[in-house]
Amino acid sequence: MVLKRGLLLFELLVVLFVLVTLTCLAAPIFATALMARKSEISYQLIQDIIAYARSEALRQSTIVYLCPAKYNRNGVLVSCNRNVADWSQGVLAFIDYSGKGVNYSSGGRVKAVKFSPNLSINLYPSQILQINPDSTLAPGASANLLWTFSIVQKKYSVAYKSIVTLNTYGVTNYQKIEDVE
Repeated sequence: MVLKRGLLLFELLVVLFVLVTLTCLAAPIFATALMARKSEISYQLIQDIIAYARSEALRQSTIVYLCPAKYNRNGVLVSCNRNVADWSQGVLAFIDYSGKGVNYSSGGRVKAVKFSPNLSINLYPSQILQINPDSTLAPGASANLLWTFSIVQKKYSVAYKSIVTLNTYGVTNYQKIEDVE
């Protein structure tokens, strides 16, 4: 007579315990990697819209503005955010066809990007960026002037920060600063 032997309940619990323990140990590593990737994607979106706005300024031989985007609850682009330091919702590139300075209307939109939630993106110095028809960023032609985008993502007790610097000629530099409190 052949004896059939299955898994004991104790063996099954031990295997389950080992799997749960390994999962708990690996979860923070994956969370940090995910935060790093979201930060890199935000940087790529910022770099992309700046490059596109510069090319449109050259192509149309006009001034293109970059401002923080403001979206409504349904995710529809409404306007530029009045708080020019907070770029967390997204970036809007537009041409002011009204000639009244920095005045966005939907007909002048060149491109807009929306960032994922739970990101804090700020620009220093706080201002709306102006791209001149020669594709340089205003207010001057000095490459020493820098704008800094600070991208911070917080999850639980860990904050992942990265810095994007932008000079007058539209050249960006990306720097990661991991696990900031």
